[in-house]
Amino acid sequence: MREDIEQGFFGPANAPVFGLGALVYFRSLGQIDARLGVDDRKKLCSSITAVLATSRKHANADAGPMFGLKLSKVIKEAASLLDRFHSWKKKVIVNTEILGGEPAFPRSRLSIRHVGELILRGALAEAREDYPYLSEEDFELARIYTAAYPKLVRDRASKEIAPAAARTR
Repeated sequence: MREDIEQGFFGPANAPVFGLGALVYFRSLGQIDARLGVDDRKKLCSSITAVLATSRKHANADAGPMFGLKLSKVIKEAASLLDRFHSWKKKVIVNTEILGGEPAFPRSRLSIRHVGELILRGALAEAREDYPYLSEEDFELARIYTAAYPKLVRDRASKEIAPAAARTR
């Protein structure tokens, strides 16, 4: 996934924005029991984008000369998740007076990225124990938020802004 983002499949690598096409692509790629090269993944991404630009009802994408993908179910699931995510994201508090503007859960001083990072590190049980007032949807979507919106940091030497995870490479 990171390589596809860095290859620019979905726009600039330093500010990924994942819409329906990206979500359908990643879910489809995860269900294919084969390793695809960069060119094949680009073709698959383009094919999915073309399908989404036309009909979503009976959507099939060409995944190469040997097989295709039936995308209707994946599109429906991805669209539902994206709708839930956008509705949930509207509740997120971004206020410079709270955590210096870091996105936080409503009625709390709890950073969404803090919870998302706990989950991404495999500490979901601990997060549930520490924050029992959060819903299952909060945990699920905090993980997605943290992965989709990496914390950006400014490199003082080059004055570039990049995801914090990229600076550790």
